[in-house]
Amino acid sequence: MVRCRYSGEHLHLDTIHQFPNRPMRVHGSDFWDVLRIHGEAMHGLRRALSDTPEILSIGFSTWGVDYGLLDSSGKLMNLVHSYRDNRTEGLYQCK
Repeated sequence: MVRCRYSGEHLHLDTIHQFPNRPMRVHGSDFWDVLRIHGEAMHGLRRALSDTPEILSIGFSTWGVDYGLLDSSGKLMNLVHSYRDNRTEGLYQCK
């Protein structure tokens, strides 16, 4: 997690929180541990807010290749596959 501050002339970036993110193997497939990722993100936000309570906005960036499906009440329906899972082997080829 990175905090960005603007001094009026320059952007200043400070690393607030980092954590390893490795897929978990379940029944032969690779999934993201979304509960752990959520917990780590919340930990980083708490750290950022304790140092800088006047935060004006928050943004999240991802690679955009993994996704979770939500039901009509906003609950996660299934585990989130990792893009590294072998179910996608051979689907895409770069030439």
